[in-house]
Amino acid sequence: MPWILIICFYCDVCYNLNMKNLFKYIGRDKKSAILGLASKFTETIFELFLPLVMANLIEKTISKVDFKLILIHGILMLVIIIVNIVLAIFGQYFAAKASTSFGKSLRNALYNHISALSYSGIDNIGASSLITRLTNDTATVQNVVFMTVRVGLRAPFVAIGAIIMVFIIDPVIAPVFVGIMALVVLSVILLSNKSSKIYRFVRRKLDRIVSVTRENVTGVRVVRANSRRNAEIERFSETVDEYKKSSLNAARFTSLLHPISVLVVQTGVLGILIVAGLAQGSSISTATLTAFVTYMMQILFAIIVLTNLASIFIRASASAQRINEVLELPKAINIKNGIDTFNYDHEYAIEFDNVSFGYSAENVLNNISFKIRKGETLGILGGTGSGKTSLVNLIPAFYYPSNGQVKIFDVDTRTANLTQLRNFVSIAPQKAIINSGSIRENVSFGRNLSDDSIITALSIAKADFVDFSEDGLNKQIDRDGHNISGGQKQRLSIARAIAQIPKILILDDAGSALDYATDRAVSTALSINYPDLTKIIVSQRVFAVRQSDVIIMLDNGRIAGIGTHDDLIKMCPSYLEVYLTQVPETEVVYEK
Repeated sequence: MPWILIICFYCDVCYNLNMKNLFKYIGRDKKSAILGLASKFTETIFELFLPLVMANLIEKTISKVDFKLILIHGILMLVIIIVNIVLAIFGQYFAAKASTSFGKSLRNALYNHISALSYSGIDNIGASSLITRLTNDTATVQNVVFMTVRVGLRAPFVAIGAIIMVFIIDPVIAPVFVGIMALVVLSVILLSNKSSKIYRFVRRKLDRIVSVTRENVTGVRVVRANSRRNAEIERFSETVDEYKKSSLNAARFTSLLHPISVLVVQTGVLGILIVAGLAQGSSISTATLTAFVTYMMQILFAIIVLTNLASIFIRASASAQRINEVLELPKAINIKNGIDTFNYDHEYAIEFDNVSFGYSAENVLNNISFKIRKGETLGILGGTGSGKTSLVNLIPAFYYPSNGQVKIFDVDTRTANLTQLRNFVSIAPQKAIINSGSIRENVSFGRNLSDDSIITALSIAKADFVDFSEDGLNKQIDRDGHNISGGQKQRLSIARAIAQIPKILILDDAGSALDYATDRAVSTALSINYPDLTKIIVSQRVFAVRQSDVIIMLDNGRIAGIGTHDDLIKMCPSYLEVYLTQVPETEVVYEK
């Protein structure tokens, strides 16, 4: 039966799209979707009666012209057309409203889920791909909802209704319609399965374009400083060219849907005329033939709409699958649950017990063990790629160790309440993240801090370029801090980290753009104002960590030495080597 094939087609599409998991985001505006479908269904009913009115008019006036009858039928047809127009407008409105509501709910859900992902989950997808999925892919799936409400179910209604009418008018020719519908729907199903795989590949190429664009925009200064402009233009052109080729291949394949459908339909039309002629000869009435051809054209247009919808659904299949891949990623464990009470009176604020960690199969940290008392300062020194940032990322549970145990105030990070943990652990990262907005907004960062707290934090961070007044705090900063220097950005980042008065402060190479005097002044101010604050200073400069209570020298993910500055000078050759390369010979004081 043709309508069973249509239902199978839509089920097959929905299965490929995995829309079962996404349609729930229509949620709050189901009423609009229902009203839109109801409007389209009612419009279809009126449209199906129009050929019958026309056939009746022709039947009664073909032998004798009756102007009164023509006027009555004409008014009736006009009323049907006006009602159809009104219903079409309502259907269009409710389809737009339902799809927009769906898009809003889906984007919010996707954004909230991404915000709750662990670092490993984000790394698994990639930032560029997440951006594409949140914008382009959601728009594509939103368009499916719009088209489904607007014409997605109307086309099957028209096709099924027209076939029923054809069976009523002439049951001999009706089976030809069934054959046409079966061939078209089957061809669409076969082509859609293949096309969905092709469009997933196209989406990956689009991700690559976003990635390359993002790299060039964020690194434009580096590109120009190293005269890489032409090379980057060529790289971008190659990426776009790959996307163009894959898109054209997909378009060529899906473009087969329409001509195949038209070929089958037109062949069917020829078959219908032949069967009608053989079966009924010249006895078929003009009225019946007119109604028959009208229903035939309705079915033809319905099939064309179905094939066009199939192309849209095929493109959306890749998008829906990519969205579901993100939504199926597990959120960070214990975001709100877990052990609520940290033992702040515990002797040790941070404990690493034989910790190993890797982003993939290969570890970047191996057998790391140390303990830091509350109020102590830990310095972490090492070359590029030694694992410094990976180590400190384990403290706020951005990642979990592959082996071993990380304890914060006597609580394992695997069972800790992450919301509470991250409320008292602050990080000033390697790259200062500055948003467009005022200095107040950048330091407060949505935490509703008082101006006094912000000014205190700026003062400790030695942000002397800021006027500590209401007007000064309102000074506008460009996105990424393009209108301030690198050192000023870092001092704002440090001020943001200490503004909420954390219990553990991580400065992940956050003073790399500061001169020695400013770096030292910031460290002294922190010690004076927050004597119980546990500090972790990550750096490649000996000067930045030499006053720390404990210094860890990392080398290829392993502890090459641990102790005070004087201890490492005596016992750690790699630390001594770094010290000798960074400190003038006249200042070198150590025991041979």
